[in-house]
Formats: sequence, structure tokens, C-alpha cells
Amino acid sequence: QAFHDAALTSDPNAPELAATMVAPLLDGVRAGLTRWKEEGDIAKGPSEWGNPHITARGPGKTEVVSCVHDEEIEVVGKTGIPVPGVSGQADFELVTSIMQSTADGWKQADQKIEAGKCVGS
Repeated sequence: QAFHDAALTSDPNAPELAATMVAPLLDGVRAGLTRWKEEGDIAKGPSEWGNPHITARGPGKTEVVSCVHDEEIEVVGKTGIPVPGVSGQADFELVTSIMQSTADGWKQADQKIEAGKCVGS
């Protein structure tokens, strides 16, 4: 949710990012949002988070998987037209997140997104 909120304004410094993510994911997200901001792109649309569930546990790390209906797409800020490619298209995405235990609670450390790999949950 933190990324989706920050993407609406292309804000790489949105405080909820650091509150919910750690490196390497946090660094990649900030770099992507910085690129969006430089190019004048923003996100539009909602996302349905599906039914996240834990698929693996380990010392200090947990894997969470969900089928997300991601209608939040990247658009050109000036025109509102979707960007070409996957970022400009709504899709069902299989999202696998690696959560890491930190002194401040569980935070997202990594994520794999596979478009078209699920049809809802």
C-alpha cells in the first residue's frame, strides 16, 4: 500500500516507504519513483490486494504471497495516457513479498511481481 500511495504523486521520499520497507526493496522503489518524477509520470487507479497468505517462514524472514488485481497503472502526468508496456496496463499479478523482522517490526525487504500468473483469490 505504501508504494501505491507514493506512486500517486511519484514521491520517492514518502515517509510510509521507509516505515514499511528496507533495502534492497526500499532503494529500488525510491529509484523507480525518482525516475517517474523526472519523466513527469504518476500512477492512477486502485488495487485489490487479494488474500495474502504466508507460504514460508524462516529465522527473521517470512514469505507472503497474494494475487493482486492491480489497476494502478503508470500514466504520463501531462496527458493521463498510459505509458507503453506492462506498467501502463492493468492485470492480475502474483506478488511474492519477503518480509524481514526489524527492530521496528516486520518490513518488506524484497518483492517479485509476475503479471498474468493468477486470476484472483
